[in-house]
Amino acid sequence: MSIYKFLALVYPIIDRYAMPSKAELTTQIQRNSPGKLLDIGCGIAANWFEWSKHNCWGVDSSKEMIDQGLNKHTGERCILADARNLPFESNKFDIIVIAHMLSTSDGIQSVLSEAHRVLKKEGYCYIQNHDSQGWHVFDTIIRPFAAILGVKVPFYINEYIDASLWTVEKELTLGRFSYFKLITLRKR
Repeated sequence: MSIYKFLALVYPIIDRYAMPSKAELTTQIQRNSPGKLLDIGCGIAANWFEWSKHNCWGVDSSKEMIDQGLNKHTGERCILADARNLPFESNKFDIIVIAHMLSTSDGIQSVLSEAHRVLKKEGYCYIQNHDSQGWHVFDTIIRPFAAILGVKVPFYINEYIDASLWTVEKELTLGRFSYFKLITLRKR
């Protein structure tokens, strides 16, 4: 059984109890005018009901996650695809969300480059992920578990942001112990 086949079954529990609150992410997204939103690494599209004022689309590389999303009435807007090669035309989306997926991706620069390509000029990209700044001991402790899940530790989000493509609008630490960050980028 692939790890994502198992995770698709328990993802609602993980998302609700183990991950930091996505409340701030939702607050930031809802400040935008209604528009077309792309959720890269959408999983089962668990947060779309909170973003309902937007026309939500999503991609994920796990068939099991997409199948669970389809069961939640996301229809054809949940697409099985590689985030490094998005199946959309350029300048299509007003908002992009990359939540808890970047550190599991191979080719992080390619993911961000594709996000930039499909985002409209002056559009926003929200990245929420763990960030290892100041957490070296913790990363060492969780490294075996992270390896099973395919999560990179240590992981530094800012190392991957190309300043020639993006303007960092806001950077917030999230969670009880601030191991997670929410970075708001604007396309240049």
